[in-house]
Amino acid sequence: MKTRIDIHYSVKQIEENAKRVQACSPGNRYYGRVPVTFCIVPRFFTPLFGIEYNEIFKNAETQLHYLLQFVKYQCEHIKSDMQTSTTIYTHPYFDNVIASSGFGAEVVFPYNETCHALPVFHNPSDIKKLKQPSIKTGIVSKTLRWWLEMEDLIKDIEIYWDGVQGAVEMAPLNFNSLGPHNIATDLVGENI
Repeated sequence: MKTRIDIHYSVKQIEENAKRVQACSPGNRYYGRVPVTFCIVPRFFTPLFGIEYNEIFKNAETQLHYLLQFVKYQCEHIKSDMQTSTTIYTHPYFDNVIASSGFGAEVVFPYNETCHALPVFHNPSDIKKLKQPSIKTGIVSKTLRWWLEMEDLIKDIEIYWDGVQGAVEMAPLNFNSLGPHNIATDLVGENI
């Protein structure tokens, strides 16, 4: 059964956003004004939706549902140039703990704050216990599974921008966008 999501945001506005974002690339000027985008992550939206934060980590289907609803809310209520295409790109979201989990840190999913890694190294000699991460365990494995599940689920989702059909596509997997210092802090704790 198809799920339809209607986003009240015009294709004309999406096209204007795209022109504005493209115009600010190196060597260019600007189109109308400087583009404005925000890095708003899912934890911002959960109180607005009246859900506990850990709800979005329940399963791939639940997370996909909320991620798409968050995009809809952001487009409809937070003025920005974020949406530059009628395609929504999505992927599994696990805050910033995928890489830490891959190195053996346990990850906890509190109901009211971001998920976080528990330190696994308590003194320098603990580093000798570190084994090569396996993609078959932890959040790394869950991310892979959820990406494949979401890829299947999006086949039944229809997106409409003020009546004009768009699409949902899976973005490439990204296991780590943090620098080594962030991961080290996760693994060692605040006494790094």
